[in-house]
Amino acid sequence: KFKEASTLFNQKYNQWLKTIKTNQSYKSLSPEKQQSLLTKKKTKLQEDIFKSYNFKYKQQKTSKSDLKTMEDLTKL
Repeated sequence: KFKEASTLFNQKYNQWLKTIKTNQSYKSLSPEKQQSLLTKKKTKLQEDIFKSYNFKYKQQKTSKSDLKTMEDLTKL
């Protein structure tokens, strides 16, 4: 089922991406805004497909040592 969902995601995303790349409004956005839009679309599409396949996403818990490392790195 996951492979099927992944294939569907790729098809839908690539179809949307092909359309959006030729859109003048998209082209007028800054590269950062373009990337943000792509990320948002991927997330929304993934959520929709997961929901339609009744997939449940469980985020991995971050260990205390990883949290400490990440906190230390943000201070650099």
